[in-house]
Amino acid sequence: MIGRLDLIDTSKDIALPPEGNMGTWRMAGRLAAFRPGLWLVDAALWGLVWSLPVASGLVIKAVFDHLTGAAPAGLGLGGLLAVLVGIGAARILAILGGILVNVDFIELISALMRLNLLSYVLDQPGAKAMTESSGKAVSRFRDDVDDLRFATEWTVDLAGMAIGGVVSLVMLLRIEPRMTVVVFAPLILIVFLVHVLKTRLERYRLASRKATSRVTGFLGDVYGGILAVKAATAEEPVLGHFQMLNETRRQAALKDTLLTALLNTLFGSAQSIGTGLILLLSASLLRAGSFTVGDLALFILLLTRVTDIMFAVGNMLAWHKQAGVSRDRLRALMGGAPAASVVAHRPLDLTRPQRVPPPPALVEGDRLRQLQVQGLGYTHAGSGHGVRGIDLTVRAGEFVVVTGRVGSGKTTLLRALLGLLPAQEGRLMWNGRPVADAGAFMVPPRAAYTAQAPRLFSATLRENLLMGRPDSDDAVMNAIRLAVLDEDLGRLESGLDTVVGPRGVKLSGGQLQRAAAARMFVRRPQLLVFDDLSSALDIETEARLWDGIFGSGDIGSGSGGTGSGGTGDAAPTPPKPSGDDLIIDQVAQILAAAEGPERPACLVVSHRRPALLRADRILLLKDGRMEDTGTLAELLERSAEMRRLWAGGGVEG
Repeated sequence: MIGRLDLIDTSKDIALPPEGNMGTWRMAGRLAAFRPGLWLVDAALWGLVWSLPVASGLVIKAVFDHLTGAAPAGLGLGGLLAVLVGIGAARILAILGGILVNVDFIELISALMRLNLLSYVLDQPGAKAMTESSGKAVSRFRDDVDDLRFATEWTVDLAGMAIGGVVSLVMLLRIEPRMTVVVFAPLILIVFLVHVLKTRLERYRLASRKATSRVTGFLGDVYGGILAVKAATAEEPVLGHFQMLNETRRQAALKDTLLTALLNTLFGSAQSIGTGLILLLSASLLRAGSFTVGDLALFILLLTRVTDIMFAVGNMLAWHKQAGVSRDRLRALMGGAPAASVVAHRPLDLTRPQRVPPPPALVEGDRLRQLQVQGLGYTHAGSGHGVRGIDLTVRAGEFVVVTGRVGSGKTTLLRALLGLLPAQEGRLMWNGRPVADAGAFMVPPRAAYTAQAPRLFSATLRENLLMGRPDSDDAVMNAIRLAVLDEDLGRLESGLDTVVGPRGVKLSGGQLQRAAAARMFVRRPQLLVFDDLSSALDIETEARLWDGIFGSGDIGSGSGGTGSGGTGDAAPTPPKPSGDDLIIDQVAQILAAAEGPERPACLVVSHRRPALLRADRILLLKDGRMEDTGTLAELLERSAEMRRLWAGGGVEG
């Protein structure tokens, strides 16, 4: 931290409202207050590191004055040398202790900020949680948190720098005021030159940071879309673009490194120039006897202290300037949340293993009897699309299908119902009780959701299914069996311990969907919500699942479940289905295994004929509104929209 010029970028492309903002000094103070005792010990140790050289300088002056006879010391040469060694040893111990304490302090505040950021993101509605790409978000979590950490870390040096700098300058002026002024005049010019060049360095560092962010973001996109790259045989163009991004990053980093080296050279030259001026100016003073060799040694040592402090203060101010930009970037990542939320205090202990909380228990009031949605509405900003005035009911054990044309609002309906999008109107009733916060309530063991394109993490299959739950392997294997993934498991290289790669890239599309289904089943929810998961399943698998399910009548007892399909010209009798959503099989098995009169329910988006035939009730959407609801036979009889969808034949034609 001493004698180093370490500048970083500033950015002026962040424009956020000032409401809820907090200055970087206040943020640093808030972070310091997170562990005040640790911060005080850290500050005391680094205060000694900055201040003890002044005491060393006084002892060195006494040693030289004793040797030259200018001012014999009462302690004698041996005593002075012992004192000097003691001060040096104390400073070494202060540095070692400062490093140990400082590491604990900065790791704690870094972990606190990242925990706050991640918690805030996870607490937001799913579709609103991330405002930037994953690559840029990683850069924010890494680099911008570090900038705020550095700005706070410098606060431990303030007391020592202030004491050491003021005392040193006062002593220099008392020894020889004219030489002090002459020596510091060029230093001030050099500091001004560094300040001028620093503006350019900030531009170079900003360009380097942005180039690095583009590389990181591109890698994230490639890892997420590796199947699309291979399917399009676009490996060479992708590699070429990656090389271009890296070349841009190399050039930006080169400019940044060269100018940083130049500024560090100027910093070193400032001390050398000052030392040279002292030697030239002190010659006449030494001959006149008004300046001793001890004064010369002390003057040179104190000059080094003052110049170190000058540049350290400049670095500290630069970090706080950058921290303001990083603060705004983190606010942007958090959707414009108050800056105070980044540094909010919460329980955090990095020295003990984190306890995995037990899965939430299902209480009697949570067991689903009836879910009611009244007047639900959400409109996407900008496009104006969404859903409005949706009413629906799902009872225990029912299989309810949501259908409609592309863009009719099916997925938006599911996400707004689950709180993944913040509903703008309407209310949700679970067993007749109002649900105030759908995002917090509609989670396992009450409800579980699997999207049309489910995501897995680059972890083992077991970790992807459990997601931190302490369930046994028996529970995992039961979920895998329900998801008809047991045969595939035997073909994986390490079974449950197979690392599936980023976003499950090592699994096929069907395996990915079934793994996502197993992740739901291990939580045993009361309401299963699916957004059309059958696109990657082969017909043979679907046919096997359907043939083994709907003959038993476990899905429900509505007329849609009978497969009648209605009567007359409006409801033609379709051929026997060859297969449909894999999910129905798992739902049927869960329903069959359920105990008691109240059984889990299923709400699924689908437009395939077999699902529509067997639904207890169908919700038909059109242009974001509920067009009609009923069994398939009823809708085919009275709805022209349903007849058009049926005539299209869904996926199967």
